[in-house]
Amino acid sequence: MIEVLKNPSPAAINRLGDIWLAGNLSAHPFISADYWHDNLIAVKTAFSTATIIVAKDSISGDIQGFLGLMDDDIAGIFVDAQNRDQGLGQSLLHYAQTIRTHLTLSVYVDNVRAFALYERMGFKLVHEGVDAATGAAEYTMEWQAVA
Repeated sequence: MIEVLKNPSPAAINRLGDIWLAGNLSAHPFISADYWHDNLIAVKTAFSTATIIVAKDSISGDIQGFLGLMDDDIAGIFVDAQNRDQGLGQSLLHYAQTIRTHLTLSVYVDNVRAFALYERMGFKLVHEGVDAATGAAEYTMEWQAVA
């Protein structure tokens, strides 16, 4: 079940934070773990101003993954380790494409799996650069709905 999370509870924010941290540590071994740990509180705070699209277990209602949107910018897609490789990331991204007509995102060059997903979902590479916060090479990608 995919839906926009309205007024997340403290427990939901903690769950999102846990998924965010574990996902970043897993997908970005080329970035210091301290960077992710140091940013966790700020990210949890940002959940209250972002549009959070969640994938929930249809029986338990447990959050299995999420996509964070800041306006038309995808801040990230994160899926709990037990629920990866089941198409949840693609489903979250597809849902975002149904509620927006234009999306942008940044993805680390070394995150090959994420880049491949974005390409499959119609995103185009528009810029190559370096993330100032981490020093890691990154791509900026863009998607536009077909009129």
